Amino acid sequence: NAVQVPRVRWFGFLLLAGLLYVHNSVVIPGWEPVEAAPLLTAFVLYGFGSWFALRRWYGRTGWLDLGVVFMSLDVALITATIYFSGGHASYLYFLLRVRVADQTSTTFRRVTWYAHVSLLCYTAMIAWQVLVDRVDVDLAFESCKMSLIYATNFYISLAALPAETLRERTSEAISIARDSIRELKDKSSELERAVERAEEANRSKTDFLANIS
Repeated sequence: NAVQVPRVRWFGFLLLAGLLYVHNSVVIPGWEPVEAAPLLTAFVLYGFGSWFALRRWYGRTGWLDLGVVFMSLDVALITATIYFSGGHASYLYFLLRVRVADQTSTTFRRVTWYAHVSLLCYTAMIAWQVLVDRVDVDLAFESCKMSLIYATNFYISLAALPAETLRERTSEAISIARDSIRELKDKSSELERAVERAEEANRSKTDFLANIS
C-alpha cells in the first residue's frame, strides 16, 4: 500500500491519459489535448497526495483503511476520465470494471464494495451532465448501461469467492503445519532431555560400578 500500489497507480494514470488521447482524437472531432489539462493536473496532484498520505499514515489510522479509501477515490478519477472523453457518449465506460477486476484476489465483500462505488460514480457523472451541463441524455439507455455495469461487475466479483476460499484453506493448512512443527519441536526437546538424563544415569552407573570394583 505504501510502495507498490502508488507505483501501479502512476502507471494506471499514464494508461488513462493515453486512452483518453486516443479515444478523443478518434471519436471527438476537433478535440485538442489542452482540454484534458484539468484532468491531467488532477492526476498529478492526486498521485503525489495519495503517495504522501500512504507513506506517512498507512496503518496508523485505526479502523479507517487508507488503502481502501484511495483505491475508491481511484474510481472517481477513472469516472472523471470517462467524463472528459464524452461522458454518457464515451466508449471508455468499460474502465469502471478495472477496480473490481484487480481486486478479485481479495475478498468478495471488498470486491462488491468497489462494484457499488463504480456504479455510484457513474450515476453521479450522469446526474452532473443532466443537472449541471444540461446535456440531453437518454436516461432509459443510461439505466440499461448502469445495469450492465453493475451486473458485469457483480459477476466479476464472484471470482473472489474461490480465491477467498482457497486463501482460508491455505491459511488453515499453514496454521496446522505451524502447530505440527511446534509439537515436533517440543517432542524433540523432550527426547533430547530424556537422552541427556539416560546418559547421565549411565555415567553414574559406570562410576558406581568402577568404585565397587
